[in-house]
Amino acid sequence: MAKNEIIIMKLIFFIHTSLLKQGVLLFFIAFMNTLSGQNNSGYVVYDWFQNMGMPYNSKVKLYFNDHESFFKELAKNNLKQTKEDSTTSFFDVNYEAEESTYTNLKTRKIISQSLVFTKAYVVEEDLPKIEWEIFNEFQKIGKYNCQKALGSFRGREYEAWFTSEIPVNFGPWKLNGLPGLILRVTESKGKIVFEAVKIVINDSSLKNEIIKNIKIPAIGKKISLKEFVPLKDNEADELLKLILSKEDRTNPSGIIKVEKAGRDFNYEVIYEWENKTTGSKN
Repeated sequence: MAKNEIIIMKLIFFIHTSLLKQGVLLFFIAFMNTLSGQNNSGYVVYDWFQNMGMPYNSKVKLYFNDHESFFKELAKNNLKQTKEDSTTSFFDVNYEAEESTYTNLKTRKIISQSLVFTKAYVVEEDLPKIEWEIFNEFQKIGKYNCQKALGSFRGREYEAWFTSEIPVNFGPWKLNGLPGLILRVTESKGKIVFEAVKIVINDSSLKNEIIKNIKIPAIGKKISLKEFVPLKDNEADELLKLILSKEDRTNPSGIIKVEKAGRDFNYEVIYEWENKTTGSKN
């Protein structure tokens, strides 16, 4: 066999072997990426407290994978009407749908199922960018090491604790954008608090549940956030109509006064397209 032929055969063997190795490497990378994706799916149950004129406690749940999340309340209390004599009656209110928030990092969109009193809307907005400042302060929440961050979102200041041990960019409600799952968040005046009480990650038995529950809200008229905000601002008018309809039957001569609170009792006080004098910051 000629020397040149031997060299050519060795070259062919080298190329063939390299391609095999490359194929194995690519397969290994793909396999690891798959495993990584599995590790980044699960759910969190948060204790939720808010005090927007009336204290309220409940539990909420966040389902997530690498690029999507779905946030909802687990149970909704009846709407209460408190009278001046301290007696309490309950309204039988039929909500059209539950409120929920779907976030997609690939499309850079948030789609919320939101209520104006009892009427449901599907509200789409661009994914807002929260300017978080991360600090070298650490604490444990459950078994996870967490780091402190401060951020401002639509007129409210928040302190968040996130864990890079669960490397997804999600948190409760619309509070996203940190390099790890948010396990606790507190509004600066204590009006809004979310704290994780149960965290489930990479449980193969729950795979179908997670896939089923990460969904785009679909009940209600589809509108943009800019279209929704004026409707929400006038929500007090709808509440007044309900109160008056109930009082007409129980106390025809009674006088009820309902004052609009602006956005003092809203989570979102100021929007990106508004100037800072719009609304009322509380």
